[in-house]
Amino acid sequence: MSRAFAELGEYDTALRRLLSAERIAPQMTRYHPTARLVVRHLVDVRRTLPEPLRGLHARMRV
Repeated sequence: MSRAFAELGEYDTALRRLLSAERIAPQMTRYHPTARLVVRHLVDVRRTLPEPLRGLHARMRV
């Protein structure tokens, strides 16, 4: 779901979906290839990283 929002340019919604998934299943989210792809994409398209994205990026080590 977060990938679709990211592709539509709904970056904040994509981030919220990823954070929600991480709360429910942290290990699965952190190591899922699509989740990692979306986080890398969000980091690439943002000029400044909001704190929640910065934290998720650090936890996923992407």
